[in-house]
Amino acid sequence: MQQETVFDEYATYPNYPKRYAVNLVNVRLVKEKRIGYLDKEIKMPDTAVKIAMNLLNEADREHFLVMFMDVKQKINGVQIISMGTISEVLAPPREVFKGAILAGASGIICVHNHPSGDVTPSESDKLICQNLIKAGKLLSIPVLDFIIVGPGGEFFSFKRHSDLIF
Repeated sequence: MQQETVFDEYATYPNYPKRYAVNLVNVRLVKEKRIGYLDKEIKMPDTAVKIAMNLLNEADREHFLVMFMDVKQKINGVQIISMGTISEVLAPPREVFKGAILAGASGIICVHNHPSGDVTPSESDKLICQNLIKAGKLLSIPVLDFIIVGPGGEFFSFKRHSDLIF
């Protein structure tokens, strides 16, 4: 009897077996809190770094975050995608772009930290950046920059060093 009540809402389709019922889902972007910043537009990586440092300043392990940008280079939102270890972090394109799609972003800025203080990109960082750029092109949500920050505010911008990837 309990089993039958689960499928009562599908009774309007008597010709379909009950085992083929599917859940109807609703996906939403949930805003958790607001973080203030001074610049209206992000035209330089320095501004993105300041915002990221508010979130990652004292992190003891690597974090990967994404800033969702609108067409005027204003931030729609920021999402921490993953927390890793002291020496690596995962950034699967599916997770990176999920929030960007929900936020209606026209571009993204990716930021991740190196708690060691050495902001030199690793081979893994370069590969992640390349994969995200490819995924962004497919989705028409370009990666505007990929930035590595250190605990003291020093940073490396792949966009500034465009000969590497961009």
